[in-house]
Amino acid sequence: MKYQHFILAALFLSGITGCHSSSKSEETKEHAPVTTAVEDSMAKEIAAPAEEAVSEQEIQAQRTFLETFYSGLDESFEPDYVKQFITPNARQILSDGYEFDCDGGDCLAIWLFTYEGGGDTGPCLSRTIKPLGTNKFLVTHQYEGEEYNVLLTLIKEGDTYKIDNIEKQ
Repeated sequence: MKYQHFILAALFLSGITGCHSSSKSEETKEHAPVTTAVEDSMAKEIAAPAEEAVSEQEIQAQRTFLETFYSGLDESFEPDYVKQFITPNARQILSDGYEFDCDGGDCLAIWLFTYEGGGDTGPCLSRTIKPLGTNKFLVTHQYEGEEYNVLLTLIKEGDTYKIDNIEKQ
């Protein structure tokens, strides 16, 4: 009898400890997904700069492609030159944009890259190429007293890019 109090106290304490331990593990289970979600979001935040760096590299590569295209276009304003840099979709846009008589049926409105057709613009004073989202670039040509904007959409084809869409702005 003398030890009965000690035995009851021991059982009582072990019961409390057992409940506390089980509730502790349940709390851990409940909070585990939250911790994982926080860790996952932190991992995404850590990974985001690397993705942005890749995106910045991609944007720069696309801009370089367009700069190369326009540099060559300044030297050789010819359909054969342009055909190397466009997809069939862009070729159709240029073909549809050619509103004049076309002897061979293969005429392209390549001026859509640089100015509004049918007018005399004079020399190009400046050209800016500005990214506007995924694979889209606004190219602005500044002429004396006039500005021409064209939105170009690029796609990756093999190791290079191609102009896939041309929209006057």
